[in-house]
Amino acid sequence: MSIIDKLKKFIGMEEEDKDLVTLLTEGSIEKAKGKFSTRTAMIDKCLEQWNTEDHEITSKQSRKLVKGDLLHSWNLPIAYQRKIVSMAVAFLYGAPIKLKQQSKGTDKAFALLQDLRDDMRMDAKNQECATLQMSETECAKLFVEYRDSDADPTDTTKFNSVKCILLARSKGDIIHVSFDSFGVLRAVGREYKVRYNNKDIEHFDVYTAETNFFCNRQSGRWEVEPKINLIGKIPIVVRQQKESESHIVEPLIKRREYLTSARADVNTRSGDPILVLEGDRVGDLPDAEKTAKVVHLKNGSKAYYLVPQMSVDMVKDEKEDLKELIHYITDTPDLSMDKMMSSGLKSGKAIEMAFFGSTLKSKSKHGYEAEMIDRENEILKAFIYKVIDTSLEGEVKKLKVTVEFGNPLPDNMEDFVNILSVATGSKPIMSRKTAVELNPMIKDADAENKLIDTEEMSIPIE
Repeated sequence: MSIIDKLKKFIGMEEEDKDLVTLLTEGSIEKAKGKFSTRTAMIDKCLEQWNTEDHEITSKQSRKLVKGDLLHSWNLPIAYQRKIVSMAVAFLYGAPIKLKQQSKGTDKAFALLQDLRDDMRMDAKNQECATLQMSETECAKLFVEYRDSDADPTDTTKFNSVKCILLARSKGDIIHVSFDSFGVLRAVGREYKVRYNNKDIEHFDVYTAETNFFCNRQSGRWEVEPKINLIGKIPIVVRQQKESESHIVEPLIKRREYLTSARADVNTRSGDPILVLEGDRVGDLPDAEKTAKVVHLKNGSKAYYLVPQMSVDMVKDEKEDLKELIHYITDTPDLSMDKMMSSGLKSGKAIEMAFFGSTLKSKSKHGYEAEMIDRENEILKAFIYKVIDTSLEGEVKKLKVTVEFGNPLPDNMEDFVNILSVATGSKPIMSRKTAVELNPMIKDADAENKLIDTEEMSIPIE
């Protein structure tokens, strides 16, 4: 009996799962893909909006022939999408998250969990992952067992670490997902290509809670390598959102790009001075090198500059209106120099209220993000007690962890301290030792406190 048959008999898979496993085992990969759903069309559209070179404005004819003259037309895309996403990511993950241990007797397991996340540079990956999710609507984190330089050299089957790989359409991945009728993830497929010997080798990896299937197409034929899933969980966390962060303001962005491009064309054609002469002039036009220039005209002749008659203020007002709407609807703060100088923000509370919309938008995502981080931690916990250190199984299973999101805005400490001071009747609210420890300019608080004590003892008493 093959490994696949044993797995089927032992697990008792549903009929749909058996079909998927059978198709994968037989090498019918294209049929197996039909068991999944993808967002390829939606994501490709989002990437067109994300990449400025693919904006609709750039498809306009840049050069056209007008009465025998070749005229250049400015097609200027504006990267509003990137600004909207970068600000949203900054408010969500600009300040690193903190994991809080909510269980007792699990210090070793919690420390190992934090070490794994630190080794993966998870704070940076959270920002990149959020950027991919908000711009493309879908991305994923794949966790794989890994042997680093500290692994046991006498046992090459032993893994001592975990790596995290980000998956996204822009990275060359097509993510396939399969959910059951209750919305529970049953399987995840990763379709990608690897360059080998100047050829693109197609890969399709499928991850289930029981088995991982690694498929690649060689010479037109699919080869499948099944491997038992060591952790008993799908090692992928798929993140999705309904639409891109800038989707709702795409029409406004297109209009703004059109106005900017049209204005650039007008400036090209009419921005430089055009001298108009009515009647006859006497002699040639003045030499361009001379400082004082005079045009001699005959009686009744006129000379003036041609100025285009247009509603400049109307165009300017519409551009400003579009800009305000884009920022307002997406809760993206306008951090332009003019805006910041005119706002007059001085106190911490004023700054906090100015960015209140962006903060609320970030908080509305905390629930979903906390759920995704919790799934990541559950996968890492399984790696810890099933792969890295089996002796920690009991402690890891008891480990409870919550997530605390940071605030990228400056802390409003002055107002907070004033409130505490009033509440205590202006009595001391902090010891000198604590104040020294909180001083960001001091690296060694204990040494600093000892130095202060020494200096106080050396001061002569008058």
